[in-house]
Amino acid sequence: MPTNPTSAIVERLKQVIDQYDDGDDNDRRKNTVSSSDVEVITLETSAKNVKKRMDEIFCDIIQKDLSVGSEDDGLPPSTTNGHLQGNDITNASLQKTRCSNFVIIHMGVDASSSCIKLETRAYNEATFRVPDEDGYRPSEVCIDSSQSLGTILSSTLDLDWVCADVNNRRRHCGKSDGDVQLSSDAGRFVCNYTYWYSLNRARDRTVTNICSNGGLDVTEPSIDVVFVHVPPFNVQSIENQMDIIVHVMNSICQSISDVDIKIPYKTVPDV
Repeated sequence: MPTNPTSAIVERLKQVIDQYDDGDDNDRRKNTVSSSDVEVITLETSAKNVKKRMDEIFCDIIQKDLSVGSEDDGLPPSTTNGHLQGNDITNASLQKTRCSNFVIIHMGVDASSSCIKLETRAYNEATFRVPDEDGYRPSEVCIDSSQSLGTILSSTLDLDWVCADVNNRRRHCGKSDGDVQLSSDAGRFVCNYTYWYSLNRARDRTVTNICSNGGLDVTEPSIDVVFVHVPPFNVQSIENQMDIIVHVMNSICQSISDVDIKIPYKTVPDV
């Protein structure tokens, strides 16, 4: 497709945050995500690359949390947005609240979808309909061979609540209801691969095989993962999708933290 929605959404989100940072009202910006919290990482549409880069991201989360410790009461740079090249794009957004909750939000385009979908689960199965960028085309292969084929991992976020909250927020603003829905099948290509790999890493509470200092038991930080599928822009405009994504992120923040951290949103002209 000419414009991949997830790439455009990530760039627009950065503009929104940058635009809000330009203001001088410190009270207005209190408990909001700033541009210093956003970083962009590009992943190839490759199972091998996904493993490598997500290991690095999880290592960075753990090491950063260990170095910050309990004395931190601010928002350090901690949002990672990564996207896969090509038609299957995954954007991973990492949000840290002031109570050491991290959320990785993967985003991918679903060309057949008419709404934004919060994927509730992923499957330990790689069945690629076409080869990835490394020429890898598995069929019914375990993502993690130590677990059974098809093993399901579910997001630890309360996605039922998040979905309902987003639709309620939009309905109260006079916008269409039902533009975000729950889904239990992210496919079996790189989107599902990325989601399952991240969910599996998130529940692994040791640094072993992730960071060089291995063997350290890690019970903090809390790391939640979700995958969001978005439709093409000819189905839903970028402004509508941006509004929904910002609501999703704000609802997630509210669901995991007592601190009311928000991503402000105001219209940014099309680019």
